[in-house]
Amino acid sequence: MLHQRNHDHATDMLNRNGLENALNASFNNTIIAEGKAYLSVILVQFTNGERVQARIGCEGLDQLLTEFEQKVAELTSQIHYFSRISTTELALATVVPAFDDQYLPMLCSQIANIAKQGFIYHSQEVHLHTYMGVANSYHTQDPAQLINNAFHAALACKESGELVTFFTQADQQDQKAFNQLEHYLLQAVRNDDLILYFQPKVELNSQKWIGAEVLLRWKHPVLGDISNEALIHMAEQNGLIIEVGYFVLRNAIDRASEWIEFAPDFCLSINVSAKQICSPVFADKVTALLEQYELPPRNLELELTESCLVSNFDIAKSNIETLTDLGVKFALDDFGTGYASFNYLKKLPFHALKIDKEFLTNVLDNAQDKSILRSIITIAKKLNKQVVVEGVEALEQHQFVAGEQCDVGQGYYYAKPMPRDILKFNFKNSTVAYTVHHTLIAALSLHNP
Repeated sequence: MLHQRNHDHATDMLNRNGLENALNASFNNTIIAEGKAYLSVILVQFTNGERVQARIGCEGLDQLLTEFEQKVAELTSQIHYFSRISTTELALATVVPAFDDQYLPMLCSQIANIAKQGFIYHSQEVHLHTYMGVANSYHTQDPAQLINNAFHAALACKESGELVTFFTQADQQDQKAFNQLEHYLLQAVRNDDLILYFQPKVELNSQKWIGAEVLLRWKHPVLGDISNEALIHMAEQNGLIIEVGYFVLRNAIDRASEWIEFAPDFCLSINVSAKQICSPVFADKVTALLEQYELPPRNLELELTESCLVSNFDIAKSNIETLTDLGVKFALDDFGTGYASFNYLKKLPFHALKIDKEFLTNVLDNAQDKSILRSIITIAKKLNKQVVVEGVEALEQHQFVAGEQCDVGQGYYYAKPMPRDILKFNFKNSTVAYTVHHTLIAALSLHNP
């Protein structure tokens, strides 16, 4: 019974509970207690593990990981414990002499080489792709924290593209701050403390507001104002992006359902993350919200970046097609910054594309940027896609994109992001969408958002 509690039943390696118990006992080792050596945990993440499992099955992956463990064990007698932390993650604990700076880097390099060499399963050659995070006991002698430190180091690998990352004292301080931010953000989401701002989207021919993009703001009493970009990055890092994304969807759709009473053609644009669009229940959730708040699907546009489509294209495609059939519009955001943007335009029913502001920043002075922008617009028009240009900040930029037959503009030249009441004021006091100049009137009329 004790063995079952501490071991993975498929591979007979230690599980996380077993590893924590083993580490705890190892801290009493004489050479570690006297500072002559320290314990290191190397967390090995197999980034293609789930794909390998889908290809050869659960038993196949179990066999590969067991073989991987055996090959790594042959490298050195200093590896004391192997553990299967999750389906596609292994951890190993090794004792490192206090003044040996070469042992860990060399061991990690050897582990990576074993993964690259490949394995044979039922005549199939299989390769495992790894990231490794390394944490040492001189930062903490709490077994759970030591494993968590290795996990955070492995996450840093994914962001940087490095094969191995070592947890440092600076990481420890960053992690404490990050954990505090995570706690604050979770509270903010659940207490409805996040604020939605709206940046108008302008029809270039008439300069009339035809809709708005939703942006997220957070006014924290200690941290101050936190921008949309910082919020989304934080939510993605700590796993709250689904919860934050649903908060935005629910509240934004609720607001839009009020506004269409006096602006029936108003279209609300909401950014969607990769985790959302690749969730099998995403289309159902959006449909339920539209029904709950009685917002016609044609008044909603969801914006996706190319990177959103990479992790699970099939599920993303299914969600997009289901909601498009319902009447929801989709826009491909940051167009032109990815290598497969045009390919996605062919494969998916995008209503519009948003040209990234990078192409507009120097368009008046840079002939190459001007040519690229014109080419994108020409192809989009031939594909019958609406062209939206973001980052319009000056009259000359507006004149250029309008002259190139772009459909919609967005940026500080037209209007800055604003609270809902100011946006509502503009739409409610006109039977058509308000022009740029009315922004000042609204701002002067409303002192509090």
